[in-house]
Amino acid sequence: MKKSILIASTLMLSILATAQTTDIMPMKQKYSGLIKFHPVNFIWSEFMIGGEAALSRKHAIALNFGATVSGKSDFYNAENVFGYGADGQFKIYLTGRNILDGFYVAPYAFYRTIELDKSIYKEIIDINGYYSYEYVLERMNASTYGGGVSIGYQLIINNTISFDVYAGGGLKVSRDSAPEPDPINQGWYYNEYSIVGFRNTGASPRLGLSIGIAL
Repeated sequence: MKKSILIASTLMLSILATAQTTDIMPMKQKYSGLIKFHPVNFIWSEFMIGGEAALSRKHAIALNFGATVSGKSDFYNAENVFGYGADGQFKIYLTGRNILDGFYVAPYAFYRTIELDKSIYKEIIDINGYYSYEYVLERMNASTYGGGVSIGYQLIINNTISFDVYAGGGLKVSRDSAPEPDPINQGWYYNEYSIVGFRNTGASPRLGLSIGIAL
């Protein structure tokens, strides 16, 4: 029994020593930063590009800039969409044998703004109590900003291509110019006319994927 415990302890110590050596000894690298694209953002007609640079072996800063331009957007159910935004992360890598590689935790902050035309109902009640409706193309704008913490994993293949998957959440403050309900049951109605992604102040989930090129 004692012999088995001794053998098991020796194996455990060997594994731990090997793992620590592997983590300490970095792989040969040929890059110091990444240029990154965010394909998921195309869902809401946003083109986002950014970069990530190592501050040390375990710390990095990432900045992203995005623009939304669309003549007609099914996602926003709107026309003449234009917007822009930016976000920043301070990434703390917890694992990995090289810079910008492995599991990480990242506090982040973001800002987005958008303008668009939405076709909405105007409901009118005449003096006889009859309803009439008309579609009106209304120019609206909205903005949101906030921050939080995300966790993720970044893999760099052959010192060339990176894949970064992350999820997290935080808080945001949102404002928009969508019409509010009329207390006397006539005029502009809010309904579904608020702008997706800019609706509520409060909790803000975060989920994404980026693909990068090592520099």
